[in-house]
Amino acid sequence: VALEPLPLDQLELGEGSGRPAERQAEKVWRGLVHAALLLAQESSGGGSTTADGKPIEVDSVSGAQIANAIKSRRNDKAYNREVLDWVIQAGEKVRGLDQSSRVRQAVDGLFAALDRATLGDMMNVGATAEERKAIVRRGARSLPVKTVLDLLDAAATLSEKIMSHTLLRLLGKLAGHVDTARGPIVVGAEDVLRDSVRQLVGEWDEEDPSAHSHRDLLALLARPGGVSRGGASGKAEAGSLRVAQMGLELGVDTAERNQALVNVRGQIRLVEMLDLIDRGSAARISVDGIWKVVGDPTYLSGLLLDEAQDVVPVERVLEHMGHDALNPLLEALEAAEGASRRRWLLRRIQEFGDVTGPRIVARLPGKPWFVQRNLLNLLGTLHSIPPQFRPEEYAAHDDSRVRREAYKLLFANPESRSDAVVRAAGDQDTGIVRLALSAALEQCPQELTARLLEYLGGRYRDQDIRLLAIRLIGKRPTTGGRDWLLRRVASQRGWGPFRRLRLEHKSPEVIAVLVVLRQQFADHAGAASVLRMAEASKDTEIRAASRGVSPGALG
Repeated sequence: VALEPLPLDQLELGEGSGRPAERQAEKVWRGLVHAALLLAQESSGGGSTTADGKPIEVDSVSGAQIANAIKSRRNDKAYNREVLDWVIQAGEKVRGLDQSSRVRQAVDGLFAALDRATLGDMMNVGATAEERKAIVRRGARSLPVKTVLDLLDAAATLSEKIMSHTLLRLLGKLAGHVDTARGPIVVGAEDVLRDSVRQLVGEWDEEDPSAHSHRDLLALLARPGGVSRGGASGKAEAGSLRVAQMGLELGVDTAERNQALVNVRGQIRLVEMLDLIDRGSAARISVDGIWKVVGDPTYLSGLLLDEAQDVVPVERVLEHMGHDALNPLLEALEAAEGASRRRWLLRRIQEFGDVTGPRIVARLPGKPWFVQRNLLNLLGTLHSIPPQFRPEEYAAHDDSRVRREAYKLLFANPESRSDAVVRAAGDQDTGIVRLALSAALEQCPQELTARLLEYLGGRYRDQDIRLLAIRLIGKRPTTGGRDWLLRRVASQRGWGPFRRLRLEHKSPEVIAVLVVLRQQFADHAGAASVLRMAEASKDTEIRAASRGVSPGALG
């Protein structure tokens, strides 16, 4: 541990004269003087001297002397690291002082004497890449604008960041409006310059693909009188993105700007287009032009047809477009291959309600079966379907999946329900038959029973369909239905004098028949005889069925 005595000339009285801000600036200036000029004399116990052995007179040290000392130690890493921090501090402390302040004049002289090369050397040996960015951001808040630009250029060069010389020229021109010695002050110019530097350092990217077009645009803007080379307008040089950004910021609505926006939407992703909107809204710039381009049905169709496109940003576009998004959604539904994509599209289309009905009906004819199935399914989600639409045509379709959706629409309409149930009960597709019989449980058509007895004789083979049919026979009691039930549950068996009526072996179908006989035909002699045999059975389910209790009720 090396202990260094406190120089007496750094001591000050606690209740001295001067404002607190000036006293703080004076203290920092003294620290800078000693950091830049001090040569530690470890063997002598005293004071601070200059390189030629003379005592340091802090009040008489000028900014030029400090600058010369810094230049003489350009390769000393530790020295430059410490002095650079003191220099930044000095610039921060004197910013609010009057021009007549001695410390302010000394610090201003220092920055006037520090050229770009010296600042570059200091940052090169005294700071890392991240520290350089922090130094520029920090310096941009308070240092003289000339020094800020010198720091920016040095940091960019050392960090190998893309930095347009034309951009620096433009910032230099802006700095000219800040310096009263070079011209009148433009209100707000200083704040704009400092904010621009901080934002530039925070966002610069050495891999920026737009660097060349950006440089061309800046060169075009910096050219006197806006004269373009070779009579060209400069729009191609700037690139569509830059032209669009400038047009939006200036608030102009021209064919060139709108075409640039159209070009941009084909070059960048949707999230980047929406980012333009967010940035413009935050800056209180009108973004109607971007929304007009993003909300174009043709552009939306391309987004919806690309199943790799994330639907989250697309949702924002849909919300903005309203009903104008309906046709692109219907088109995308026709082409969607993934099940999850179709479900999302169906959900979004359903949100439009009954307004979709006429458009769906208009799209149905001539479409592939899977499109017709989806569109019919959509019609089924509406509160009402267009009155001119007749689902019967699609109930005769070759594909059972289309027929099924058409029958659902017919079942939902009281006027067509009965005929549709009877017709669907004889369909070749078991799913449609099951759907029809389930619908008939609520209201069974009178003419259905005869069809059921016919189909139970051979067409209906699935057990669940047969059980449904037996329940429906009980819904519409007929003599034919009663006789079929009796033949199904019992038959004459045995030989000679031992021949008698016996119950069939237990099965779900036999139990279902017994329940229907008890509920609907218990007064008939033949049914009563069968029920008595069932009551005498040793099987608990058969005994329960004879009392009209189905197995499910026993649970």
